[in-house]
This record gives sequence, structure tokens and C-alpha cells, in this order.
Amino acid sequence: MRHFLCVLALALPPCSAGGVENPDWAYPVGPPPVPPDNTVLKQMPGSTRQYTQAQINDGFNPPDWYPDEHPPMPRIVSNGHAPSVRACTQCHLTSGSGHPESSSVAGLPVAYVVRQFAAFKNGERKGIRATNMIEFAKAISDDEVRISAEYFSGLKPRPWIRVVETDTVPVSRLGPGTMRFAVPEGGTEPIGNRIIELPEDPVRAQSRDPHSGFVAHVPTGSLTKALVSTGNSGKTIP
Repeated sequence: MRHFLCVLALALPPCSAGGVENPDWAYPVGPPPVPPDNTVLKQMPGSTRQYTQAQINDGFNPPDWYPDEHPPMPRIVSNGHAPSVRACTQCHLTSGSGHPESSSVAGLPVAYVVRQFAAFKNGERKGIRATNMIEFAKAISDDEVRISAEYFSGLKPRPWIRVVETDTVPVSRLGPGTMRFAVPEGGTEPIGNRIIELPEDPVRAQSRDPHSGFVAHVPTGSLTKALVSTGNSGKTIP
């Protein structure tokens, strides 16, 4: 689905809020960090584990809510390589599904992942959202790259983003990591030419629960335009 959303984004008209490559709505500046709660234990549906938000946000020991649902994780995946490389699962989750501000890596070929790390390291891949991966790629070893690639390659991708066409979208704000959340007071606004992704369940998303996905709100008619007018990256006929 994430690959389809990339096609969809290319099919939408340019947004006046910013440049074509980096529109402001797609690459917003996140809010200042706020110290997470370190006392209240959270528990997700179907999990026996409990974590505080501070533990959930620990880049070197992020939560593993459902340890029986995935193969044993290599240390680089579950805990990173302190102090320079955070755990892969902090952003991409134990399922490899990722969040809107990161990427879905489940099922990607090992060779492809290895090439992307090399591209981050040598400067071929760069941009507003590439800063962390560039730093990680320069600090991680070749063996760690391959081990992490093999773990995520062995995971099965699953539906994670539900696409909804609409003319209006809930008013949202940026949270930690530039993930969007509907504002508590409610309200809607025109979607314009944007794609707005919001969590199905905000609490579970903030808790990095790999069972709770996202809704991609897209402009009315954009799905037809993406598939009928342009085709799908050579895989379908316009």
C-alpha cells in the first residue's frame, strides 16, 4: 500500500504550501520534545507486557508487545548499537510495518536494503527525512546491515494503511516524530491536495503497537486518477 501511496502522491497536483519535491504538509517541522511519562504502565490488547511511555520511547530498548509473533530479533534490530545507532524497531516496529514518518520494510529483498544503506552512507540518498538514516549508515557495520536486512526480509508484509477518499479531513496536529494526530477538540478542514495519514488508535500508535495501523485520507477522485490516468509504475495499463 505504501508503494501505491507513492504513485498517488505523484498523481496529485502540486501543493502551493511548498515546493513540488518537499511540500510543507508532507515534510513538517516537529514540535519541541516533551519528557515522556515514566510512571504509568501501558498495556496493549492481546499483550501481557507493560511499558511506560519513557520505556516505549527508549531508542535502545523499544517495546516488543508481541514477542511470539516474529522470529528472534538480532540485537541491532531490537536494541541498536549504542550510542550511534538506535534500534531498528523504534521506527520500523517489530513487524517491519513502520509508521507514516518512517518506511515499511517488511519483506524487502536483502540486497535492496543493503544497497539503500550504502546510498545513505555515500550521500546518494539524502533529504529532509534522511538525516537519521545517514547517521546510522555511517556508524553501523556491514554485518549489522545484512543481519537487520535478513530479519526484515523474512517478515510478511500485511495491510497496514486504510485509504479513504474525502473532501474534508479531521483537523490534526503534529506529535513526537512528526506523526499526525486529530486534535482533541475535533473539527474538520478541507483536504486540498494533501495526503493526511492519521492513526486508527492514537494511544496504540504512540505506544508503537504493531497491531494498530493508519488511515490515509486522500482527495476525492485521486485513486481513479492515479490508476486510470497514469497507470501504476508500468504494472497497470492507463
